[in-house]
Amino acid sequence: MRLYHFDTALREGPNWSKNTNIPSLGSLPPVEAPPSLSPKEPKPLTKPTTKPTTGTDQNPMDMPSVGGIAFKNKKVASEFRLTSSETKSKIKIAAGYFGETITITSGKRTEAQQKVLQKNSPGKAAKKSPHVYTDTALDIRIRGYTKEQVARLYCCLSLAGFRRIGIYDISFHVDDASGTTAFIGKGGIEFHRYCQKRGIVKKHKTGTMNRKDVETLPYIKL
Repeated sequence: MRLYHFDTALREGPNWSKNTNIPSLGSLPPVEAPPSLSPKEPKPLTKPTTKPTTGTDQNPMDMPSVGGIAFKNKKVASEFRLTSSETKSKIKIAAGYFGETITITSGKRTEAQQKVLQKNSPGKAAKKSPHVYTDTALDIRIRGYTKEQVARLYCCLSLAGFRRIGIYDISFHVDDASGTTAFIGKGGIEFHRYCQKRGIVKKHKTGTMNRKDVETLPYIKL
């Protein structure tokens, strides 16, 4: 038996002619090029809009990330779904300006629901309510708010485009029905006087509310 040393193999090299199992280059399948390992160009970042401009023309999706809409319960959430798309848009805009969560306590009601309110709360629920005959009415909770917060929210609701704003002791009422544009509800006289003293009520009535009022109002002490 012939011993085939390692140094002999190095000198002679492999005998490819005797190996019939080696495929020819033409029979080999094509080799796919590996995917490019070069890093992808990052997409340019777009600066989010943090300062909405004017009322109902502003897309509510362009509002600041802070703020939002909450509901007193599931029933109110159902009532809110029955309000107009314009009303939904306006309250989202107001929440964006306000920068805090706005809690809705009432939306669109049926006549039967209104009669129950009149029975349970005599003298408080109106016989002819915008909550029934329009789809633009909302009640907004202000229980526990300071006067400064109430005044600032008043500005935000006006700037968002609500035509009528009423102040109560624990809530705002807003709608787009005809009639007085600013009114005082039960227990809302102190809040109304505070806003009136700062010119907020007048600006709402004359349609001259602006973004500066929202930004500077909390720091005004009269």
